[in-house]
This record gives sequence, C-alpha cells and structure tokens, in this order.
Amino acid sequence: SAVAIGVIYVAFGLGAGPLLFLYPPEVLDNAMRSKGNTIAFSACRIVNLIWLASFPFMDLLTALAVLVVTNLVCVLGVYLFAPETKDVLLEANSKIFEETKP
Repeated sequence: SAVAIGVIYVAFGLGAGPLLFLYPPEVLDNAMRSKGNTIAFSACRIVNLIWLASFPFMDLLTALAVLVVTNLVCVLGVYLFAPETKDVLLEANSKIFEETKP
C-alpha cells in the first residue's frame, strides 16, 4: 500500500503536477499573470478533488492506468502546444506565442 502511494506520487510528479507551477507564470505577460495562475490553480484543485473523491472506488490498476493516460496526454499537449522559452525574457514570451499561430 505504501509503495502504491509512492508510485502515484512519482507519476504525478512526472506528469502535469509541476508544470502548473512553472509554465503559466513564465509565459503569461504581466497583465494576465495573476488571472492565468488563478484559473490554472483552480482547475488543478478541482481535478485533484475529483481524483481524491474517486480514488477510493478504484482498484490500484485502474488508478495507475488513469494516471498513465493523463500523463501521456499532458506530455503530448506540452510537446505540441508549449513552445520552448529557454533564454527568453519574460516580456518577450508573448511574441513567441504570436509567432506560433498559423
């Protein structure tokens, strides 16, 4: 049981968990940063509440399958929709997103 909980925390840490705290503050301009973070944190808390409420009704294999699928979707989303922002000033991040629009 303790090992399963550890596996779940590791899977969460490798998935969308830390992305919420790192990416939105970096890519949103100053005018939208607090609003964007509020929306992101609220969505995260709602999903965590749903996960917490549904976890007791799942067996371990189902719970891990849900985590794996969720993490794969998040990794794909980051790969497809999140441009690299390394060595870019915070003020120039909005230009990155303008350049990636078709």
